[in-house]
Amino acid sequence: MHSLFVKELFIWPRFHVTVQSSFKPFEAQLVELHVPLSEKMISKQTNILDLMNYLVHEIKRINRTVDLEVITIENYVTKKSHTILQIQLDCIWYQLNSQTKLIVAD
Repeated sequence: MHSLFVKELFIWPRFHVTVQSSFKPFEAQLVELHVPLSEKMISKQTNILDLMNYLVHEIKRINRTVDLEVITIENYVTKKSHTILQIQLDCIWYQLNSQTKLIVAD
């Protein structure tokens, strides 16, 4: 492959059927289980969401000049929420007060 200056090798469609038939008998079975939340788990989840909501509102209240429309509690629950917030505040990080920086750290 190196001498042909080929970075990727595609073996379609010649070997595709052979490979697919080899894997067919060993297909994984997927079983989904849905475990209901207990009362304590629901209470903890609600409290965490309330805290997150409070922190988002505090950031918006303290920094009225910053455009934080993207920062909502629905968007903040995702895994990339910290990245979104960091991108929004990165350009003005030196202008933020210490209270805002502590809230972001929380």
